[in-house]
Amino acid sequence: MVIIVRYKPVPQKLTIRYVFLDGTKAAETYSGTVLTGEQYSIESPNIPGYVALKIRIAGTNPGRDEQYTVLYVPEGMTVVPDPDTPTGLDTTYLQIGICYE
Repeated sequence: MVIIVRYKPVPQKLTIRYVFLDGTKAAETYSGTVLTGEQYSIESPNIPGYVALKIRIAGTNPGRDEQYTVLYVPEGMTVVPDPDTPTGLDTTYLQIGICYE
């Protein structure tokens, strides 16, 4: 007995929001479609006077819709390194929000 299985990639949504520190929209939201297993690479828009903390969103679609948010900060602002950059701090989770003491 021979069983033939045909793989058909499924389209998945890829959404990238671009925001400033205060949460307001920095650029138009990217909305596209990628196939399951397909690689993608989307460059963040250039906004004069600001720096995107993620220059490019890239990866391989794992078989589900994906959503990303790219944060823009003023040029010259000191920022924490990209979470993908090894810091030697083991597992560290960074969040932006209000801090109370």
